[in-house]
Amino acid sequence: ASVSSSSSSSGGGGGGRGGGVGLSPHFQQQYTTTKQLIVTVRQQLTLLESGADTSVALQGRLSTQINSLSHLTAALTAGVATLPAPLRDLWLIKVEQVTQEYAGLRQSMESYFQHAHQRHQHEERRRRLLHRRAAFDGEASALMQTSESIANSQRAAEEILEMGTHVRASLAEQNETLKRVRRRVYDVLNQFELSRSLLRVIERRRYSSSSQALLPAHPH
Repeated sequence: ASVSSSSSSSGGGGGGRGGGVGLSPHFQQQYTTTKQLIVTVRQQLTLLESGADTSVALQGRLSTQINSLSHLTAALTAGVATLPAPLRDLWLIKVEQVTQEYAGLRQSMESYFQHAHQRHQHEERRRRLLHRRAAFDGEASALMQTSESIANSQRAAEEILEMGTHVRASLAEQNETLKRVRRRVYDVLNQFELSRSLLRVIERRRYSSSSQALLPAHPH
């Protein structure tokens, strides 16, 4: 409002002094729009940088508004050159100020996007590393399970072999025992057969003796 009033008074004063040219309404509107847009961009950039709103919609609006500021400041810079000399120096300072504010906002936004891109790349690398680590852990776990399975199979085979050795030794011992028992049985059978033979001999002798006792005696 102060700019418009001062401009109007300057323009009016110029007209009173001989029809001097003042600020055009279009130039004033461009300056006002630029100042309002700078305030809006600064507020939205604060939301973005603080993390309160990092939506794609806000980022898109900021990009569009920064581009609009670029066109507005370029138009203001070109318009200053057309101003009359009494107004040119004052408005050149004002236009340079909004241009610097625009440049600072643009740099802040570019810095945010650069950091966001770096964070995204870092997160992507971290995600890939975690994925590879998970895959490696899975392979290591599978190898460990395979190794344990092989070890268990080897222990089972060793136990079976040991059991077979014990069984074989036991069978050999039983075989020797059976052999000894068989020899004893043969010995008993042989002794029994011998006893039967002796009994038959004794029986024959007894029978022979009985027969001779029953025969009559012959006189000499």
